[in-house]
Amino acid sequence: MDYQIHKELNNDILQEYIRYRYNYTTANDNQVIAPSTISISAYPNPFNGNTNITVKSNDKQVKVQLYNIKGRLIAEENMNLNRSNNVNFNTEHLSSGIYFVKVKSATESKTCKIMKIK
Repeated sequence: MDYQIHKELNNDILQEYIRYRYNYTTANDNQVIAPSTISISAYPNPFNGNTNITVKSNDKQVKVQLYNIKGRLIAEENMNLNRSNNVNFNTEHLSSGIYFVKVKSATESKTCKIMKIK
């Protein structure tokens, strides 16, 4: 796996945890950071076979990536949100554990955690 991708994923996950744990946002040069325009939901979560991921964003072109707990890219899908905002990854071959869904638009990215249980 490319070190930069692994580093970016770990950084995103750490930032999300810190924001969740300490409930704060950051700003540089006294600029207000707008809330994320990306929304991710996964159903069912935890899942057994497949999970349906729904993405909403102001940007109409996004990339949806599925990573395992080690930061390895498992699956990837480019989405045009004008046509559909759902993606269904086939996860039958994956073992039980924690996975991360990362959605990247032209202006931002967001990560959420999903769990597979066999």
